[in-house]
Amino acid sequence: MGAWKATVGWLSRLASYCLQRFRLNATISPQRWLTFYLEGQDSRVFGYRRRPVAGTVQNPADLRQACFESGSALDGPWALHAGRQDLTSGGQRLIGAGDWGNVGRTFDAVRLTHQKQYGRFDLFAASNVVAAPGMVDQSLGNIKLYCLYTAFNNWIPSSVVEPY
Repeated sequence: MGAWKATVGWLSRLASYCLQRFRLNATISPQRWLTFYLEGQDSRVFGYRRRPVAGTVQNPADLRQACFESGSALDGPWALHAGRQDLTSGGQRLIGAGDWGNVGRTFDAVRLTHQKQYGRFDLFAASNVVAAPGMVDQSLGNIKLYCLYTAFNNWIPSSVVEPY
C-alpha cells in the first residue's frame, strides 16, 4: 500500500496541470464580396509549476485574429485576405496555425488567392505573431515569411500536388 501511494505522488508531480482555451469569434459580411473576422482567445494553464509560464502555454485575454477578406475564392477566382490571421498550407507541416498547442499561432499577413477548377495559388507575405502574456501580442517585424503555395487537383488522379 505504501509503494502505491509513492507511485501516485510521483505521477502527480510529473503531469498535474490543466490547459484551458476559449475562443470567441464574429464574422460580419456587409456585402457578399466583403467579410470582416474578429476572434478573441483566452488560454490559461492551471497547476503549471514552471516559471515563467511560456507564451505558447498561456496567453490570457487577447485578440487572436482581426482581418478582412475582399472577394471570395468560393464565388470568383480572386480573393484578398489581410490582417492578423491563421495561415495554413497543405497539411500544416511547414505553415500552419499550430492548434495542437494551447495558444496556437497567428500571422500578420496579406494573402492573395486565385482558385480555378484545376487548382489554387496562394501568394502571401507574413510575419509571425509572438504571444506576450499580459500584453497585446505583436509580430516580429524583422522575421518575414514570403511564400507561393499551389495545389493542383488534376495532375495525378485522386490526388493533390502541392508545390511551395
